Amino acid sequence: MGSDRVEMAPLGYLPHLGSPKVAHLNIEAQGWGETTVSLDVRLTVHDPSGAAGVNIDLVRMAAAARRSGRGGHLAEAASLLKSPPGTPV
Repeated sequence: MGSDRVEMAPLGYLPHLGSPKVAHLNIEAQGWGETTVSLDVRLTVHDPSGAAGVNIDLVRMAAAARRSGRGGHLAEAASLLKSPPGTPV
């Protein structure tokens, strides 16, 4: 198993799932003494269609910041984030 083998299989929109999006991750590696390690993770998030606009706005803000040579936390993005940097989760 090499670190150069990464596989992604996007399925696109699945009508029967509706707003919740589910991702299954399987990470396989060699541990100490060549012991095989396997980690299976399932991530589920509620992603209504209205979230796409927020994500597009965040990408535009990040692109504008990069073009102007800024980096790190963007104060103007805080109102769009569920847990902006510096807030307790």
